[in-house]
Amino acid sequence: MAKKFKDYYDPEAARLPGSKIKASYSLFDVDKFATYITERLDDKGFLERQDLFVEARGVNLITGLLR
Repeated sequence: MAKKFKDYYDPEAARLPGSKIKASYSLFDVDKFATYITERLDDKGFLERQDLFVEARGVNLITGLLR
């Protein structure tokens, strides 16, 4: 069975943008970013998963600023 389109937004996929952000913004925590996403993926569809990636980025950028 082919991989569903929504399943491309998975925990492994979270590490790629996380590491790219980290390269430009050293306070960004890739592990927290990936964990935030992984803990919330279960019942989400494609668009909800996209939104989750955006939400996780914002939460982690703000957390880095507050350190």
